[in-house]
Amino acid sequence: RLALLRRRVQEFRDNSVKSFFSREIHVAKAVLKEYADLIIAAGASRNDPLSRQQLEDKGFRIADFSRSSRTFTLYEACCSIFHRGSLDPLHKTDAFLDLWPQICDVYNRD
Repeated sequence: RLALLRRRVQEFRDNSVKSFFSREIHVAKAVLKEYADLIIAAGASRNDPLSRQQLEDKGFRIADFSRSSRTFTLYEACCSIFHRGSLDPLHKTDAFLDLWPQICDVYNRD
């Protein structure tokens, strides 16, 4: 199933005539749809925020998120759909932060 999703993502990027941003939003939504149950199960937020160091120790580097990056497009779409628009990574659950690298791997694969 994961291999099929990766193939669909690559085909969409290869064959789309849409603008870069429009294409990336569609790819992000397709990837998030496949991970929807896991994202929902991971929960939307934690009561006590992590420190920036704790967040980076979990592999979530805030410095990697420029507004023009592919990863930010995916993160913004995820937060909009599943986390009521909250972009603050310090309040994300451990389960979500553990899942995030898997989602990014599929999304960012060229």
